[in-house]
Amino acid sequence: MTHTENLVGGTHFPDHIRVLLVDDESINRQVTTTMLKHLGITVEVAENGKEALDLLQQRHYNLVLMDCQMPCMDGYEATREFRRLESRRATAPSLPILALSSFSVAKERQLCLAAGMDDCLTKPVTLRILQEKLMFWLGLGAAAPAQGGRVDQHQDPVKILDAKKLADLKQALAGVPGAFADLVGQFLDKSESQIVEINQALIVGEFALVQRRAHSLKSQSATFGAMTLSDLLKQLELHARSGDLSAATNALKRVQTEFSHVKTALENERLPQPQPLA
Repeated sequence: MTHTENLVGGTHFPDHIRVLLVDDESINRQVTTTMLKHLGITVEVAENGKEALDLLQQRHYNLVLMDCQMPCMDGYEATREFRRLESRRATAPSLPILALSSFSVAKERQLCLAAGMDDCLTKPVTLRILQEKLMFWLGLGAAAPAQGGRVDQHQDPVKILDAKKLADLKQALAGVPGAFADLVGQFLDKSESQIVEINQALIVGEFALVQRRAHSLKSQSATFGAMTLSDLLKQLELHARSGDLSAATNALKRVQTEFSHVKTALENERLPQPQPLA
């Protein structure tokens, strides 16, 4: 059997490994897909739980990365249904399903495990954490790491972008020329339109739409290291969930201000970096 050597610690993944990635957000899909390919893993994607179920019944996968909150059919329901179908095939080994969650609280992990998922990764997932989790659940000899996706994200609250998370993302995308700059552009364009949509939804009291857009943008902001923006969006999401118009409106104002700083910082990051003199 041949193996592909990835670029994190010299670990080897078998060439036949196939992963199904289920996520409704295009930017998240692109980032995670790039990481998986960086590790030498074949990846296929689905945009919701229903698509995932269809693919899982048609094709063979070694592991599933399952987003939790998606339209049409969320990750919890899709996992429960797949486990029900899987139980009918007594001879087949259980397929590892790892949750991709924007929440790091214990309650969220319990919900994932109760639905039949095997583990929970907090977004944004770093390349190293992803590699270690895959190694463990694919039975390739590594110990399961503690999930540390958000352990140090608040160490320096005055920073607009988390330097380590940004560096991890750049490393994951390093093998694809122009990928980082392209994703930054997509993120900024999509964020601007979503913030406008949130504002319009608040005006007419569509709290469910505000909650969905804030949740989506929160996850994407964290992917690019904009942790303060991500935290502000989490506050907005919670205020929308409780139907508090005044608090949600104030939270949106803070989001708009922070996003302007994030936009400037990310636009600078995607500029060509000066090369050191020889």
